[in-house]
Amino acid sequence: MKLDINVEGLALPVKGSMLTKIHQAIHQALGTSEIEEGAYFITINYRDKSYSAEQGGFHPVEIGLNRSGESWTLEYITDFAYCGGPYPELYKEADFNFANNQLYMSDYSFPLGSHDAKNFYDLWSSNFVQYVDMGAFDEIKVAVHC
Repeated sequence: MKLDINVEGLALPVKGSMLTKIHQAIHQALGTSEIEEGAYFITINYRDKSYSAEQGGFHPVEIGLNRSGESWTLEYITDFAYCGGPYPELYKEADFNFANNQLYMSDYSFPLGSHDAKNFYDLWSSNFVQYVDMGAFDEIKVAVHC
């Protein structure tokens, strides 16, 4: 199955460089092979293996794609960070949930179409693309769920 990501109708402008990074991660993981016909979900995980609560680093990011007929839709983009003490744990710092049209951040949520969500997404996605280009993520894993 060809990887056609449908971004029409999303409340946020997921396009250009961001879509290119998603395609690159999947194609690098799968090579030239196509996605299995029975696949229904794809998860992409970006990791900076040196990231820790003590030393900081680049936050882990997870992107989920859901199969919708012959194309794929963006389900979510989640940015994780360490929080709490004295034993910090990873939690969802920012969750762009396209399935529910909400941006979840700590104790707040915003509709994805809101001015605040759009401004934050523009900044966040621009930084993410630059981090990928810099090689900040030394582990990128793709899981295809059948």
